[in-house]
Amino acid sequence: MTKFQDGKTVFCGKYHETANYDIANERIAVRADGKGGLTSYRVANATGELLSPALSLDLAVNGKRLSPYLSKTVKMVGRMQEVVLQTDAGELSVTTFLDKTTNGVFFLLKGEGLDIDVCFNCRAAKSVSQSGAFVQGENFCLSSSAAGDWVKENDCFYAAAKGEVKLLFSLNASVEEHLAAFQTFDDRFARCKAEVAEVVFPASVQTEEQKALYLAAYFTALENHKTIGEFNAFAAGINYLDPVRTYYRDSYFTVLPLLSSRPELVKAQILTLAKG
Repeated sequence: MTKFQDGKTVFCGKYHETANYDIANERIAVRADGKGGLTSYRVANATGELLSPALSLDLAVNGKRLSPYLSKTVKMVGRMQEVVLQTDAGELSVTTFLDKTTNGVFFLLKGEGLDIDVCFNCRAAKSVSQSGAFVQGENFCLSSSAAGDWVKENDCFYAAAKGEVKLLFSLNASVEEHLAAFQTFDDRFARCKAEVAEVVFPASVQTEEQKALYLAAYFTALENHKTIGEFNAFAAGINYLDPVRTYYRDSYFTVLPLLSSRPELVKAQILTLAKG
């Protein structure tokens, strides 16, 4: 069941059910699956899909693996998706979010008083076995607030903590960029939420459904904006990143939600198109 609340698109169902949500920033476009994992990870001006097969989070609470039939609520707005699970021991939330510029996906797991065990499963990430709070592989970086173990044979990172786990996962990113982003995790999460709160609705937007649809249109446009080299425009969509490109035919609909609030981006779009 899908509903609209506080400007968010909300899906209610069971833990095993998929609720895909596309999120993007200046560098990457990813697809969260409504279960704490990802099914897509693309980098602007990089060749093809980097995440194959998908990335999943296998979770346990207080030593008990979560049932796929747990009730869940998935809240989607802006650059974040929050999955709220009703476990026998209490509520557990998994928030997946992006900031504006980092090549990396942030994960925040929270459950007051809960012992959280996480298995970060990513077959696309290749590395030798390592231990600690930071893992660097051939094609990825992973930082965790809880020290753990990366097991090469399983392509998994295992960690456990009380109440909260923070993760940052990057594909084809620099170590320096990755570590700097993780060190300011809380600030980036706060800015991600503020980005939504700062949106001003037109007077014609009244109902919860209208608010959710307006925010969806607004962030669809905003998240498709890329500034890469001489390109300063709205990408035609999440499948137009290699190379990043834009078209006249898409621009009218893409820029309308931002015309009043971000005119500088609309101007840049027009100038980019004028160059041909």
